[in-house]
Formats: sequence, C-alpha cells, structure tokens
Amino acid sequence: GGAAAAGGGAGGGAAAGGARGGGGVASGGVLHGLAKLRGVRPRTALLAARPWSFPASVAPVLLGASLAFKLDDVFSPLCLCLATGCAVAVHAAGNLVNTYADYARGVDGRVSSDKTLVQGALSPPQVRALITAAYATGALLGLPLIPLSRAPAGVLVGLLLAGAGSSYAYTAGPALKYRALGDALIMATFGPLLVSFSYVSQVGAASWTALRASIPLALQSGAILHANNARDMVEDAAAGVDTLALRLGRRRSVVLYELLLLAPYASVVWRAARTSTFAGLPLATLPAALRLAADFRAGLAAGDAPLSASLARMPMRTAKHAALFALLTTAGVLLPSPSLRELGGSLVRTALRSYYDRVFS
Repeated sequence: GGAAAAGGGAGGGAAAGGARGGGGVASGGVLHGLAKLRGVRPRTALLAARPWSFPASVAPVLLGASLAFKLDDVFSPLCLCLATGCAVAVHAAGNLVNTYADYARGVDGRVSSDKTLVQGALSPPQVRALITAAYATGALLGLPLIPLSRAPAGVLVGLLLAGAGSSYAYTAGPALKYRALGDALIMATFGPLLVSFSYVSQVGAASWTALRASIPLALQSGAILHANNARDMVEDAAAGVDTLALRLGRRRSVVLYELLLLAPYASVVWRAARTSTFAGLPLATLPAALRLAADFRAGLAAGDAPLSASLARMPMRTAKHAALFALLTTAGVLLPSPSLRELGGSLVRTALRSYYDRVFS
C-alpha cells in the first residue's frame, strides 16, 4: 500500500508537470471526442453496448468474491461493487469495439444482428466516443481497487490491463476474432481472468481452487460466442472473416457447441459428490441446456440463411442460460451442506443403525 501510494504520488507529480504540455492536449482530445455524444439517447447507447451480454462478465466476478468468502472468510462489498462495475464497463467497451471494427471491415451488413452502425442509430464517431467513455469508466472504477484491495498494486494493474487488452484485441489490434482465435481469448477472459481478478481483489493472492472453479463458466462463455459465430457463418464467410465456426463447418460446430454447453455439468456432478450437495444446483438448468443444443442443431441444419429463425436468438438464449448456470454455481458455493458422499454415508449409517435396533433390541 505504501509503495503504491508513493508510486502514485510520483506519477501524479509527473502528470501535473505534463499537463502544461502534451497532457493538456490529450485530455482536450478526449473531451472533444466525448462531446460527440451530445444528443445520443441513453437507451441507444445502452443497446449499442449489448447489455444482454453483461451477465457473462458479472457472473465470474460474483463467483470470485463468493470463493473468497467461502475459502478465506474475506469479503469487501465495496471491492465487489468496484470490480463488477469495472468488468461491465470494459465488457461494454469491448462490445463497442467489436461493433466499430466489424462495420469498418465491411463484416456487418443489412442482415447483421448488430445494426447500430448499419442502420445509422449511431455514427462511427459516436461509437468511438462511447468506446472512450466505457474504457474511462472502467478505469475510474478499477483504479480505486488498488488502495482498497489487499493485493499488490502491480498484480491488480496487470489484471486490469489484461482485461482491457483482451476486450480491445478481440476485434482491434491483433483482431483475434478474424484469425479463429477469438474463442480462446473469450473463454480465458470470462473464466480464469475475471474470476481471478475478483478473487485477488478480495483476498490479495490467486488460488488454484478459484481457477478450477472458473472453468465451467469459461466453457459456457465459449458457448455464447460460438452460438454467435455459428449464426453468422454465411455472412462472415462472405466478408472473409476466419472464425472457428467457419473452420469447423456446420456438423462439427454442433459438436463443439454441445461440448461447451454440456461439459460443465460433469464438473457440477464432481463438485456435488466431493464438496457440497448444493454444488449440484446448476443441474436444474440441464433440461434447458439440452433444449438449446437441440435448437442449435436444428438451426444449423436449416440451410444457408444467415439468420434462420432458430439461430437468430441463440446467442441471447445461451447467454441467459449461462447466467442462470453461474448464479446457481455461486449459490452452491455459498450454501453450506454435506457432500453427496458424506450424505450417502450418513444415510447408510442411519439405515444400519435402524436395522440393528430393530433386530437386536
């Protein structure tokens, strides 16, 4: 904390000196960019950020904080609120970067699901201004974690930069989405990275247990993205976009979606057997997952229409399913109960004792 404060003081002095030079120009440029948001309706800006996807960033933050409370008996409501707000803001920025980059590359057309720029709801300069505002909001919410958290300042800054870099690199910079690497990036971000960010901000150090617990959420996030890319296969192919869904083709894309969606339930059963019966709560979502898998399979078999009826809402439906899965996973962490193995042993002992009493008493 002292080192971080000293570093911050030195940085503040440098910034104060720089403000008389290039720093003032930079801040003026940012303010000039944000001025383009005048007249933009809040609802339009919110819809452009794709709020239906935000549970994918909220869920791992909640899980990380829940694990910190369960494993280490540590919980800071303020750190949780700041981490959640930061994650959502950076997620929104990444969605807007995706909108802007897809439009600039000619990927989005009249039949695209994202019509923010295609139909003129916002102009490209306005989307750029929203990106700036979202990243600035993420910084304003994330940086206060440095003095509040138990974690070393360098660790938190590294995690914050990793999250911001991930949201940008998906469709800008290295543009991993267009190189069939977006799936791996998204799963790493919305699983291990965000769970670790939340856990570390609470406890001050990383945990292998938290990393393992993040894997089911990572797979579910991968299912959301794969549903999106599979829905857009025809459109992406025409625009020259190279996604994993295109490389796999329709049949193998169905297999991957089913694996991403259903494999987490194996982890649920394992944790319920070894830790707590409440860890099995996500099993309540299994019937819905099976329906999603069936609809996805039917949608890809429906032909070459870019937005077939069953695929059009598949990413949003998958996101809602993943949010419920994550919520029940978090509840399973917090609710105390014996494991299935312990419960089974207790039932067997009770039955044997009852039998013994009836026979020998």
